Amino acid sequence: MPVTPLPLLIALAAPPWAWQAQAVHVHEGQVRVERPCLEGQGWRLQAAEAVGMQDDACQPRWHLTGPIEATGPDTRIEASRARACGARLSLDQPRLRSARLRLEARRLHWAEGTLEAEALTVSGCGCPDPPWYVTATHADWTPGGGVWATWPVLWLGGLPVATAPFGYVPTGDRRSGVLPPRLGFDGQDGLHGRLPLYWAPSDRFDLTLSPGWRQARGAEARGLLRWAQTVDDQGQLEARGIWTEGGTISGTGSAGWGPARLSLAGAASSSEPARQAQFRGLPERQRDHLAQSTMAVVAGADGELGGQLLTLQDLRAEGRPHTLWAQGWAAWRAPAAGGTVGLDLLTLERLDDTSAGPVADIALRAEHPFALGPLQLEPRLGAASVTHLGEAAGADQALVAWAALRAELAVQRALGTGHHAWRLQLDGRLAEASSRGIRAPLRPDDRPFSGRGTQARLESDLVGADWRFRVGGAVPYEAGVVGDEVAGLGPALVDLDLDLSAVSLLGGWGGPDAWWGSLQVRPADALTLRAGGAALHPDRQHPWRRSPLDQRPALLASDASPHRTLHGGLASRLGPVRLDGQVVVDAESALAYRGAWGSVAFEGRCQCWSVRLDASHEANRPWPDAAVALALTGL
Repeated sequence: MPVTPLPLLIALAAPPWAWQAQAVHVHEGQVRVERPCLEGQGWRLQAAEAVGMQDDACQPRWHLTGPIEATGPDTRIEASRARACGARLSLDQPRLRSARLRLEARRLHWAEGTLEAEALTVSGCGCPDPPWYVTATHADWTPGGGVWATWPVLWLGGLPVATAPFGYVPTGDRRSGVLPPRLGFDGQDGLHGRLPLYWAPSDRFDLTLSPGWRQARGAEARGLLRWAQTVDDQGQLEARGIWTEGGTISGTGSAGWGPARLSLAGAASSSEPARQAQFRGLPERQRDHLAQSTMAVVAGADGELGGQLLTLQDLRAEGRPHTLWAQGWAAWRAPAAGGTVGLDLLTLERLDDTSAGPVADIALRAEHPFALGPLQLEPRLGAASVTHLGEAAGADQALVAWAALRAELAVQRALGTGHHAWRLQLDGRLAEASSRGIRAPLRPDDRPFSGRGTQARLESDLVGADWRFRVGGAVPYEAGVVGDEVAGLGPALVDLDLDLSAVSLLGGWGGPDAWWGSLQVRPADALTLRAGGAALHPDRQHPWRRSPLDQRPALLASDASPHRTLHGGLASRLGPVRLDGQVVVDAESALAYRGAWGSVAFEGRCQCWSVRLDASHEANRPWPDAAVALALTGL
């Protein structure tokens, strides 16, 4: 008497799946379904035939014969045969297509959270005919991790470009594996390249190792270790070295320490050639660089305590010895009657020159901003003492006491769909100083109270639905100063900001030796033109000229020397190609060429790959610096 396989029929009809078939046959413990079609959870599965049977090892066991098709959210799977036994599944000649994955194999087997593949071809590109893919004779895949492959081969455009006895292709969010190589050309060292290896065993830390080679110097290597236990407990440690020249190491980190936070930072270099080779572009190589530095800071809600030991060397002066400095500081802030009071302590000592002696700087300040109707007032009081304990001159000291008041009146009016606002601001300061023949060599950045003077500033701001125009101006006056600075009426300071749909203009003027401007025009959605210039000649006798220029755009961020320059550039996108570049010329030397930099990026079809070329050149270098990066989606 035949046995009806009731568990098979119940499983076939159980929700959330709905099914239909051309015919169902039950015979001797088996269920044979012709043209089955199952639908549920956004998926649809079809096959030529399905046979189910009872099995003591797994309940139930199914065999499906093809063609088999499964379609789901942005995914399509095809196979010639399928076998399911409980949670284990095997597919013959499977093909998978999705927006970011193309996969083919001779056989796939899923069991215990691991997918095993034979004769695998896979690509992270969603094109119908991927421009790149990886093949392997055998592979094991763990969801959220990656694919361990035997004899993987990387193919670009149908040509094999790389292979290895085994490899790892990452597929999770934090993808351990081989990253795309970094190739470049340095105007001093020639060709160079690195192959980064990335390892992320957990969400809390990762490690990147990058062995490489420089044409003029030989083997090099870089390593970067990063960790983040919590928001307040994180950091990184980076080491870079050249086999024949030495190396550099640097790191930063922070961790909670009771109610405060402890931060550490350090850097060290064994040789000047190794240090220079790590910086890109001539201006960076010409700056003062830290040979060694160690810093520790404990910061809380009301203040901080820190110290630093550093060794400096001017790379522009060949043979100049290092200078060793020690620095310590403390800061305290506390609310008081609606305002704040603060105390700053700062010490600096040159350890390799005992005759210089230490310098101690102590400053006390109080602030109490308040409003009288539309008038905003911000009074400040403070005092400072700078003591120089040099052996040659004895104990020199400078004492400064100051009072300052800032008053601001702001009025706004509706203007059609926008508004108009204007502000009048007055800054007055009174400082009395006495010294014993020294000029204070150390001052906190937020202490602009040297001498007696005032500054008046008027600003007008018009804002519309899709445009803005702002113009402001200030006139400073110095009635008395400390040291050798000159008193008198300073040049007017003017700055403006215009932003329309196709035009942007930024600019500022503080005299013939202190002006800058930048004009940006967008004649089309895919094209932006830029032009501008700057004349930046800081004059120590006029401190009011220097402070407004802190807001200027960085035209040559690595070059802080006095100069007059003009620059022009463009940014455009022509289909898959993006261009961005800029040229700088010297306005003081008959428009002599000073430097240029730019980039060209090309994005392949289906956004499956991209390549980017960055280049820069300085007038004093015989060859440019260049670097190329290739990125493959999903690899």
